[in-house]
Amino acid sequence: MTGEPLRDLTLPNGLRVRVYARTRRIAKEARKPLTDPRGQRKVSGDIWVVGFLARATADVEAALAGEPDLARALEILGSRVEYERELMRNLVPESEKAEKEAEIERDLASLLSYLSHPAFPARLIRANLKSRAPNTPSGPWSLRRAR
Repeated sequence: MTGEPLRDLTLPNGLRVRVYARTRRIAKEARKPLTDPRGQRKVSGDIWVVGFLARATADVEAALAGEPDLARALEILGSRVEYERELMRNLVPESEKAEKEAEIERDLASLLSYLSHPAFPARLIRANLKSRAPNTPSGPWSLRRAR
């Protein structure tokens, strides 16, 4: 990811979250106003893609401290696991850009609330471990609830 993050947060559960802007203009002002497919509105002005990319990093050792399979998780996944979520709105007219940015900010606040759950880092790591090592026998990873 190029560029500096808009936000660099460390959540109470130890997750580090960086938020990057993904807004960009994709078309200059149209020569003539465009009508949407339903014929309900005319679009004029520049056309934008409005969005953010949230990238969260979980420390495997901190999230699974005291777990019996910590060594195996470190071997398979390494010391960190990443989670990415892209929030995008495509083909946004200039006149609606501010409204869509506010909508995405609300979505981002909801995402940060989801990522802040105390069990999220451990669940993220377990899901990654399960997907990378599908033949792992059931045991501590299968049905154990996060504390």
